[in-house]
Amino acid sequence: MNTLPLCCPATIAPTTYRPGTFDSNVRSSNVGPHVAGSIIPYNTATADQNARMRQINAWIREQPGVVFVDTRAAAAAADNADRLFESPDGLHPSAAGYRRMADAIQPVLERVLK
Repeated sequence: MNTLPLCCPATIAPTTYRPGTFDSNVRSSNVGPHVAGSIIPYNTATADQNARMRQINAWIREQPGVVFVDTRAAAAAADNADRLFESPDGLHPSAAGYRRMADAIQPVLERVLK
């Protein structure tokens, strides 16, 4: 979700929070259900950044009207949930990492689109 800094709780992103943006957009939309993936790790993130990503992901998971997909877990290394499974640059997943994310998203989309 690239718009997350505009919508997550002020305690997580205090400088960019716009109260109600995410949840009011979900509730007022005529489209649904909404599927949201988690923020994925990147290899240079600090401990504080990873803690904030986990907080935001937990917040997304709790939003009413949203079906959550844990893309972070899908893209993460098996031995370190705060690092990517594979990455060409330490910031983006490799093609295999994107495939793992797609594999996590596909069954959720199939379920909600039935």
